[in-house]
Amino acid sequence: MSLEPNSNQVEHLGISALLQGMAHVPGAILTATEAFEVVVDHDDPAAAQADRALNDVVRTVLLPRMEEDPNALVSALTKALQ
Repeated sequence: MSLEPNSNQVEHLGISALLQGMAHVPGAILTATEAFEVVVDHDDPAAAQADRALNDVVRTVLLPRMEEDPNALVSALTKALQ
């Protein structure tokens, strides 16, 4: 997830959190969108993989811990994003 050319990762994390958390868009839809962008728009497959990994972190780490202690959330995100 620390792919150097993929400079939009913070933005992607925020958008993914809004889509999954507020709009209840399933992770499978976001994964399919990334695959579509690679095939149709010829996006970088490595960047798409990084975006899919961020979507997974949002689903498995961020959203389930939103109501927890902020320091615990930061620690969990830091660990997941390494």
